[in-house]
Amino acid sequence: MRACFILMWLMLFVIKLTAADTTDSKYCFQFTWLGSMYDNHSTVNINCTTYEGVPCFEPFVITGDSTQPNVTYMWDTFNHANITCPLRSGYTCIKYTFVYNNAGKYTSDMLQSRATSVE
Repeated sequence: MRACFILMWLMLFVIKLTAADTTDSKYCFQFTWLGSMYDNHSTVNINCTTYEGVPCFEPFVITGDSTQPNVTYMWDTFNHANITCPLRSGYTCIKYTFVYNNAGKYTSDMLQSRATSVE
């Protein structure tokens, strides 16, 4: 059995709105990609309790070719209120990815307090 790795990238996907939003706000993506074992032919009947102990946020995202989501496409296509949350002081955008056997198995993008540690 190969080792499991947990990777965390800080400060990813902070988007500064321009002409579409006159408040000039910054946002973080907040969703969960279910991983490479699901595609647009999969039947999915899960909720965040399935992923107990790891970050999980709805909506769940499945990609047609089992690759990580194209966040530019998501930003341009989906209602921002459904896939983002406002960036707040003392918080940062986090991407939490569980990797097994050199393949991304699960990713969650979220807003997280800078004081939080992962063990």
